[in-house]
Amino acid sequence: MKKINTFLLSILLIAALFSCNKDKDLMSDRDVLQSLYQSTNGKGWYNKTGWGSAEPLSEWYGVEVDSKNRVTKVNLRGNNLNGTVPGNIGNLQELKILDLSDNKLRGSIPNQIRFLKKLSRLKMNHNSFTGMIDKGISELRKKDKGQLISLEVDQKNRFIEKQVLVKRTTNSKKGRGRGKKYTYPIQ
Repeated sequence: MKKINTFLLSILLIAALFSCNKDKDLMSDRDVLQSLYQSTNGKGWYNKTGWGSAEPLSEWYGVEVDSKNRVTKVNLRGNNLNGTVPGNIGNLQELKILDLSDNKLRGSIPNQIRFLKKLSRLKMNHNSFTGMIDKGISELRKKDKGQLISLEVDQKNRFIEKQVLVKRTTNSKKGRGRGKKYTYPIQ
């Protein structure tokens, strides 16, 4: 009987260790946002209300959360982000909208974005990204009721991949090419 109890206790301890390590590897939404803040010179942002504080994420500028306090939207458009987008952005499992356009971001768009299965809109235009869109991002396809994911970048960024179709739109009333945007539907 003593051997059986020792065996069962050993199994429980091993299961507990695996459970703790699994939780340790997962970053909280707060940790991911803090990483974004650090890697994009958050101290220099125009509006950094709540960022890095113990305030609820719903109080952080540009962040929206669901009823479980999971991040569903990050809109930091034109907020003077300067740096690179961290790869752990792919840990925001409930994220639907990510708008980091009109900033001073550089490097490449992290391929970990491909893990954002609920993402419906990704806006990265008017930055200084280099390279190509990772193939994994283009694999984000139709989801939730046939909604397509779209990626907006500008011509300067040259994020063009053969698998990504280009739809050219214009913001100008006369259609003379001023204020052009390039929208890349991912199919």
